[in-house]
This record gives sequence, structure tokens and C-alpha cells, in this order.
Amino acid sequence: MKRRGSLRRKITVVVMTTTAVALLVSAASLLLYELRSYRDAWVNDLTTQAELVANSVGAALTFNDAAAASENLALLRLRPQIESAAVYRASGERFASYASAEAHAAPPPTLASKPTGSDFEGDRLTLVQPVMHGSERLGTVVLVAHHDVGGRIVDYLAILAAVTLASMALAALIFSRLQHGVTEPILAVAQTARDVVQRRDFDLKVPRQSDDEMGVLVDAFNDMLASLSTEIGQRRRAEDALRLADRRKDEFLAMLAHELRNPLAPLLNGLELLRDPRTEPDVQERARNIMGRQLQQMVRLIEDLLDVSRITTDRLELRRDPHDLRDVLRDAIEVVDPVMRERGHTLVTQLPEQPVWVEADATRLAQVFVNLLNNAAKYTDPNGRVVLAARADDGRAVVSVSDNGVGIDPALQGGIFEMFVQADPSIERGRAGLGVGLTLARKLVELHGGTIGVKSAGIGQGSEFTITLPLIAAPAQAPAVARRLSDAHRRVAQRTPLAAALPSVPSRGVAGAAGPGAAGAATAPAPTQAAHAAGDATKPAAPATAAPPPPSAPTSAANTRNATPAASPQREPMPIAAAPAALIAASSDARAAAGGPAPGPTATRAAPRSAVASSGSAARAAAERRRAPAGGLRVLIADDNLDLATSLGDVLGSLGHKVSIVHDGHAALEAATSQPFDVALFDIGMPGLNGYELARRVRASETARDLLMVAVTGFGQQADRERTADAGFNRHMVKPVAPRELIEFLDAHARRLEGGEAPPGGG
Repeated sequence: MKRRGSLRRKITVVVMTTTAVALLVSAASLLLYELRSYRDAWVNDLTTQAELVANSVGAALTFNDAAAASENLALLRLRPQIESAAVYRASGERFASYASAEAHAAPPPTLASKPTGSDFEGDRLTLVQPVMHGSERLGTVVLVAHHDVGGRIVDYLAILAAVTLASMALAALIFSRLQHGVTEPILAVAQTARDVVQRRDFDLKVPRQSDDEMGVLVDAFNDMLASLSTEIGQRRRAEDALRLADRRKDEFLAMLAHELRNPLAPLLNGLELLRDPRTEPDVQERARNIMGRQLQQMVRLIEDLLDVSRITTDRLELRRDPHDLRDVLRDAIEVVDPVMRERGHTLVTQLPEQPVWVEADATRLAQVFVNLLNNAAKYTDPNGRVVLAARADDGRAVVSVSDNGVGIDPALQGGIFEMFVQADPSIERGRAGLGVGLTLARKLVELHGGTIGVKSAGIGQGSEFTITLPLIAAPAQAPAVARRLSDAHRRVAQRTPLAAALPSVPSRGVAGAAGPGAAGAATAPAPTQAAHAAGDATKPAAPATAAPPPPSAPTSAANTRNATPAASPQREPMPIAAAPAALIAASSDARAAAGGPAPGPTATRAAPRSAVASSGSAARAAAERRRAPAGGLRVLIADDNLDLATSLGDVLGSLGHKVSIVHDGHAALEAATSQPFDVALFDIGMPGLNGYELARRVRASETARDLLMVAVTGFGQQADRERTADAGFNRHMVKPVAPRELIEFLDAHARRLEGGEAPPGGG
């Protein structure tokens, strides 16, 4: 009962306070309105009086009769509110005046510059009225009156106070009679709420006492109890979504730092080689090529970020012209040709025989298809199959890119086009990119009036991306359009550095199908030629089969720095020779050459068997590891970034160290446990086996447990340093590592080995 009385008092106070405030606001508004009306009425009255005076003294001014003017002004004594009046000549000199006994001061002898109209100064009103004769101004009438606003305010306040008090009393009386119908249901709801909190019983109900709004309140409260568990679940899901978005943002920032640091490391290594006058010319040329590729990689990353920014802020302008979609697809195929060759994929193209005309920005549209094809190559294990198909269907062009790769979890397919989302963010797949490519693709397709979708049966079942675009009628000047498309292709190639300079490796080729009815798929040496044959020939083109070149001979670790990659008959080899030919051909891919991921474990795991030969028993390897070799340290470099590993190997090799290079975790594990190395420089994000697990297995081995391991990675947060230390690394270095810093570290380790000291701890 105490709570009930308290609630009623509070409601009474609230209602009465609200009523009082409302009445006061109304009274104040009425008072202000009345004062304004009174003031306007007083100004109008005095203006009329001034006009009458001006009309009466006009003749006196004309004939210079000051006495007549004074007599007219003296009549103002009948208006006691007017304290003084004066008539001034046109020159401003006083002509006649009047002042009552209550006047504070007589009118001045000359008229100061005052505008025509009224002017309030305290409780006095001054009104200036010209005396006119036609268009000629004869003089000016000035009236000063007492404006008794104070008395009027007091009268109004007294009236409003009486009305307010009477209204408050009436409101209190009425509310005291009606409050029980309001407070009883509220008190019942409050008691039920307390019971729910104390007993956690959401099945409690509040009895309904009326059918009015309070009854609706009770029903709403009961419904709220029934749905509270559902709302709690929704809130938890929303919180999970916010945490997921925040985590994705953090992962993106970490990946962005990692991806930007990766090209910087080869650039620093290349600069170190170019500064050294002892560097051989071929090594300098290789360093320049590496620096050029890595610079292009940084430009590509920045361009992707800028493109997403331009699209999300509606600042991207498309130059749309009629284009044959087949030509756009062929240009995209030509750009991704090195990627497909490097991964050993079979690219099957199924293009229609007839032109498929769309209105598009060829550069941007080709960028979409290049992105999808690159993703298909990247997320499909080596020697996979990628199918690019296009057709016209019911006024729309339909293009699909399918593969037999890792597939996409059904739970991720709904948000795969969102910013920073990656189908496989694990570090074992190497550098998976920034997670903005599909977002950019979706935005570009939507700007073309199209749609993009994805379907996948699940993990390991491959995936298929489908794009639809509106068709247009064939243009009258197709050759000019073709020339513009050729220019667009050059722009796409410039924006996509994958085709700039890649190591030549055997390829399984591309199969072309001449329309929907083409039977089978065969390999061809050049995917662009096969694709054009598929789209342009009246009949299916006879497929050509190119025999893959024989594998390179095994190269030992001691000869790693002088090995030369095998050349493909279709393309000149890239000038890079820091790793064994068989190793490069088997484990590097197009992304690795441009700062991207190396191939998966299927392609790289067998490489070290030909690149790093066994040197004897485990005991002998452990004994050799304990002594520093003459002429330099034995260094093992494991990094899926081919340019970084190559340039770092060149720098260390130029200092007399014996360098061996591998490009995935399994190859690094086999090399580290079968060969005597003094130092191992391991990347963290490598395909097959990540650096953390690699370090743990090395530490657990009999032959390499004492190996000095350095984590050279683009991940540099404190949590990353703690993980590397827990995994068994002796040192954590963040890319780009200054060559001098690494050289000084290796020199210090060489001195420790000469003195028989133990390797340094983690740091």
C-alpha cells in the first residue's frame, strides 16, 4: 500500500505540474500576444494623431505662421498620454512646439536625423511623421507619448493568476476521482514485473481489469512476456553480428597491413642489391624486375581500395558504349591466361556464335570477369577445371564462372559479396587478398544494370558465379566499337599486373566450345586463341593439344642461387633465378610472382624432394648443424611470395651465405628436418602448412629442434608476436625487414655459433 500511495502521489504531482506548466505557457503566450496587440494599437493611434497634426500645420509651414502651428499643437493637451510635440522645418529647425506638465524635457531646437516611424525607448514612444505638400516635404512632426505598459502587465497578470489557480483546483478535483482507474493496472503490472525478475518465470500474467487503454497496456505487457525470450535471442544475434563486423574490420586492417608490407620487403631487398656495387648485372636486372612487379602489386591493392571508395561514395563514372560481350570475355581470358597456366588449370570457354551486345564500360566489365576468374584459379587446387560460359536468354546476357575448387560454405553464401568477407580466410591458403574483390564486382555489375549471384553445394564442391546484364540492339558501327574495346583491354592489362612478368611453366591449356552444342573439351596451347575460335567460327574449331614440357632436373640446395627456371615454348622465361627450376615450376603461381599466394600443397609438396636432397642420417645432420660452416651460414627461406624469397636470397647469397628457398610449409618442414641449416626464415601465411604449425613440428623433430627460427611476416600486432613465440620461433620480424637489420642479426648468430653459444630466445 505504501508503494501504491507513492505512485498515486507521483502521478498527481506529474499531472498537476504538467497542467500548471501548460497553463503558465498559455498565460505567457496570451500575455505576450496582448502586449504586442496593445503596442501595435498604441502606435497606430499615435500615427493617426501625427497625421492629423501634419495636415493642420502644413499651411502654417507654407506661410511661416508659427503661432498657428503652436495653437494646433496646444490642442494635444486633450491627450494626456502625449507629453510633448514639435514641428520642424525641412531644414531641421524647430518651428513650433508643445510640452505638457509631465514632460521630462522640451523638444530639442533642432531635429536630429531620425527615420520616419515609431521608436520605443523604455516607457516612451517617439513617432516621426513628415509634413508633405504633394511631393515636397515641408517639415516634420515629432510626438513623444508615455507608454504605460507596466500597469497593463500587472492587470493581465492578476487576471491570469486567478484563472490559473481556478484551473489547477478543478484539475486536482477531477484527477482525484479518476486516478484509481489509471494506477491500479499499473501497480499490477509493476508487481508482476517484480515477480518475473525474482522468479525468472515468463509465464506470469497480469489480470485484465478494463477494456480501455489500460487494458491494452496489460495485454501488451503480457505479450511482451511471451515474446521476451525471442527478443533476447534476436538481441544476441544482433550483438553477434556487430562483433562479427568489428572482427572483420580488424581482420581487414590486419590483412591490409600484411598485403601492403609484402611488396615492400622485395622492394627493400632490391634496393639493397642495387646499392651494392658488387652485385652482378644479371642479379641487378632481376632485382629491377622484382621491384617493378611489386610496385604494380601495391598499385593494384591501392586501386582496389580506391575503386571500392569511389563506388560506395557514388563517385565512379562509367564510360558505357555498345560492346560485344564475347570480346570483353576474351580480353579477360587473355589477362588471366598466366594465372591459369601457372596453376595448371584447364579453362573451358563456352561462348555463343552470334554477337552478344551490351552497353558497358569495357574496362570495368572486364575487371569483373578477371576478378571472378582469378578467384576461381586461386581457390581451386592445381590442375583444376574452370568453366567460363556465356549465353543470351530472354533479353539478358548470362555469364557464369564455375570451378571444382574449395567451394563456399552455405552459411557464407548470403554475405559473400559484403565488404571484407573471404570464403577461406585461413592463413594456410597464403595471401587471400583484402576481401573487397567480390564487393567491387557486385557494385560494378549493379552499375551496369545487372545482377550477380553465387551458388555452391558446400565445402569442396566447387562454386559458380552468375552475372546477368541487359542486352541491347546491335550497333551500326561495330568496327569502331571493337577498336575501343582493344583500348579497354590495354587498360585492363595495366590495372591487372598478373600478366606483366610471370615465370613460364607448363600449362594444361584451355578448351574452347563453339556454342552450346560443342562436344567435349580439349586442351589448347593458347586460351585466347581457343576462346576466339569458340566464339567466332561458324563450326567448332579443331582443338589443338600442346604437350607439356618435360620437368626440370632436380637442383640441390647448394646450387639454389644459380638455378634457372625452365622456359615455356609460348613465353620467354621471367628473369628470376634464386630458386631451383623444378621448385619454381612446381610451387610458384601467378599471384606469388605479383605478390600473391603460391600454389596449394598439391603442387608444392613434392618440390623440395628435388630441390633439397637428403644429406644422411638424422644424427649426422644434427651434428653438422651445431657447427658454423666456413664461408657463411646455411639459411633456409620459406615464403610463398616468390619475389620476396628470391630477392632475399640474392641479398644473403651476395654476402656469402648458402641459401635454400622453398615456397610452402610442407617443403620447409622436409628441408628443415633433412638438411643441416643454421637459420630458418619462415613466413607465417603459407599454403599447405602455416608458419605456426611448421615451427611446432620443427621443434618437435629430433634433427632440427635447436634450429634458429625467425618469423618474417606481415602480421605485426602484439598478439601475432605472442603466437610466434608460443610456436617456438626465436625472433619475430615484421615485413618489410630492413636488409641491414637481418644481416646484423645473422652476423651476430654466426659469432654465437663460433663461440658455441645457444640461439637467442624469442623476441
